[in-house]
Amino acid sequence: MEKNTQEKNAIQTDLNSWVGCSCEVLSLENQLLMVGVFSRYNAANHEVFVELYHNDTIPARPRNFGDSVKIQLHHLNKDGSVQVFMGAISGSTDKVWRIRLEKEVMRTETRQTFRQRANCGAMIARVWTEQFHGASHLCELVDISLGGLCFHSNLKYIVRERLVLSEIQLLPEGRTYTFNCIVRRIQEDVDNPEFHLYGCQFIGLSDEDESDLCQDIFTLQSQELSRWRNTK
Repeated sequence: MEKNTQEKNAIQTDLNSWVGCSCEVLSLENQLLMVGVFSRYNAANHEVFVELYHNDTIPARPRNFGDSVKIQLHHLNKDGSVQVFMGAISGSTDKVWRIRLEKEVMRTETRQTFRQRANCGAMIARVWTEQFHGASHLCELVDISLGGLCFHSNLKYIVRERLVLSEIQLLPEGRTYTFNCIVRRIQEDVDNPEFHLYGCQFIGLSDEDESDLCQDIFTLQSQELSRWRNTK
């Protein structure tokens, strides 16, 4: 649920404590323009500095002065929420963008903002008890967020059934995850009725898992943006 969707005419959030958090810069049409780190804040004129997330990422394309953008700041130590602002480019290079904030738009649950496409396998098993799981089967991960995931399988599960998904590796050199989940929604695959899409919510996600998962998702976003730019 969104905590506050009413637009505010002033920047009310104290952003000094958010320096160092991950962020996304988007166009007004929600096209991802840059994945970066909120590196500095000038409170006098509400200007934020966003540095490119990874040095080995294809550089960001500089924007024109005054271009309107949306910026989403993600801070895991702030109730699992994200701050969204409207602003305008006040300066940009291929490594650092300056954005002057004009309006604080909303604060929403971080888990609602991330939904990164994933293309990897996973092992899935039913949870009979805390100590005993059913047989493991291969499934395909479709997407993932900080709140849950969606997988594709020809096995039959029901809403509110508890599952454990393991051997999930989002990045080639990244860590391997195991998640306890509960099925929240089921959708038939219209192209292959023998398969279903299962939307699941994480149960008991640790702070360490959440932090690592957030970084992996941002890396995937950055790589996806780089590939998109390579096609232009």
